[in-house]
Amino acid sequence: MSAYECAHCGAEYSDTEEEAYLQHLADKHKDDLTRIDRKHIDQHRGIDLSNEPSTKDLVLQTAIITVGLILSGALLYMFIL
Repeated sequence: MSAYECAHCGAEYSDTEEEAYLQHLADKHKDDLTRIDRKHIDQHRGIDLSNEPSTKDLVLQTAIITVGLILSGALLYMFIL
């Protein structure tokens, strides 16, 4: 059994061939890759992904915007009456 097996075509790579496996995915299956596969390939290539917001950051930003909109609506409602 191989350490890396391509889910798209069944190509097999040993545990010492991770770079070849990732290159295979990028070259042969780039349109079929999941977000996780693309992220793994980018990390392996040394592409800095630290600027990507985390899910926690996105939830926090959404909550702040929602509270701001609710407060703005409440203030607008109070001044209109």
